[in-house]
Amino acid sequence: MTSLNPEFKNSWHRSKRIKEFLKDLKEAGVEASLKEDSFRDYSLKIKLSTGEELTVYHSPKKNTYKIDLRQVKHSFLLERLKEIWHGESARPGKGYHIYVDGSCLADKIGYGAVVLKDNSPVAHLSGPVDAKTAGNTRQVAGEIEAVIKALEWARDKKISKVSIYYDYEGLRSWALGLWKAKLPLTSSYRDKVASSGIDIKWVKVDAHTGNRWNEEADRLAKKGASKANEFSGQGELF
Repeated sequence: MTSLNPEFKNSWHRSKRIKEFLKDLKEAGVEASLKEDSFRDYSLKIKLSTGEELTVYHSPKKNTYKIDLRQVKHSFLLERLKEIWHGESARPGKGYHIYVDGSCLADKIGYGAVVLKDNSPVAHLSGPVDAKTAGNTRQVAGEIEAVIKALEWARDKKISKVSIYYDYEGLRSWALGLWKAKLPLTSSYRDKVASSGIDIKWVKVDAHTGNRWNEEADRLAKKGASKANEFSGQGELF
């Protein structure tokens, strides 16, 4: 194994390519940091907030860099890292992008959403969900409420087009009629989305993979749950 020469560490910290990559990761909402004990002359490791690691190799002779993502197991995160490394879509982009989530803590349910405009947060939505309407759907009721509140916010701001980033497939499938909405909660959700008049692009993300804004929506949902009453325990998800 190559020794941990301090000069290797300094050269990696000075590397423009690594600085740009870390900056792009942060702007894309992916929390990451250099693994301090991994510096070698031709490689280093970058640790993600998920606990996973990736390795970057450097060829001084050619002054080229190569990334090894074999230790990254989350499929969405893996594809996102590839895009960022190759300079493709490091940010959500222009327009309005809304990350939504729901939470159920100690039988209390909450919703959370963070709204980005051109990659900068412009609104944080959070609150409790009525136990009577949630039934036994638990955090899914929070996910649904997050979308509804986000669309209400967009409509009030006269915004006609948004991208919604979600981790529970039912949000998209009920809205598009791909899943049958059997409960009053889900059928009401489907109808509210349809009548919102807002053009929605649905973007699936994996939960708890270190995405900055997905984690922020989760935090807001937990905050909302802390203010909620207990759910009734009645009804079924589907």
